[in-house]
Amino acid sequence: MGIGYKGIGAKPLYPYTPIPQYPNNMKKKLFFMVFMMSLTLASYSQTVVLEMDPRVDSIKSKFGKNRKHYTHIIFGFGSIFGATEKIIPIDYWGAWNHNFSILYKRRFNNTYSTGFTFGYVNNRYTLKQTAEKKFPSNFINKHERFVTHGLLTHWFHRINFGKRGNQIGTYLEAGLGYNYYMKVTHITENTVNDYPVEVNTTVNKMFNQGEYSWTIKFGRNAYVFYFSQRISPSIKDENGNPDLPVYTAGMEFGLF
Repeated sequence: MGIGYKGIGAKPLYPYTPIPQYPNNMKKKLFFMVFMMSLTLASYSQTVVLEMDPRVDSIKSKFGKNRKHYTHIIFGFGSIFGATEKIIPIDYWGAWNHNFSILYKRRFNNTYSTGFTFGYVNNRYTLKQTAEKKFPSNFINKHERFVTHGLLTHWFHRINFGKRGNQIGTYLEAGLGYNYYMKVTHITENTVNDYPVEVNTTVNKMFNQGEYSWTIKFGRNAYVFYFSQRISPSIKDENGNPDLPVYTAGMEFGLF
């Protein structure tokens, strides 16, 4: 007779509970759950430490208004002016420029930056209808103008002044640009038999392929004053053709 038994075939005196046997795949699942919980707790505790003291993360972004790299959109408008020959009289109230471009700036230090812009530029030159007008013809129209559509590439150097944090700040800028003429149109408006008639003629062959210019700008954050001078002729110098005004002054606005 064994210990804890009344006799052979009798029930045990103490209840017997068998130890559960888990299959191997269940053990793996339990181990994986415990492991993932430990990783979650570890990552959570690390995140909390960083949130408590953000100064621990000392890495600064290289992109920003006063960082190493920056890009943004600009648009502007201005007036075109300057002396011309009498045979091409310009109505300066109808002579203007507007542009829309993307600017990239590379900062080297707190004072000096360089960069370029690339975009669209549109010039409009309205002609006075006087007896002295000889170009492009001596015909007197009700209204007459040249309109150019171009792609402008402008490379600049910029000098900043004073402390500004991560802002554009105050600066003086000088650069060179090239305006490639995509299309040049000569437009006349008249009245024939009491009906308005507008004639649009593409005259790219009359103009050079593009024009060079230099520009100086004074800006503060999003607001910029600019002055530009064209340094190459717009109209081909053939048969004594006159040229258009060379100066432009206006404002630009940055979209940050």
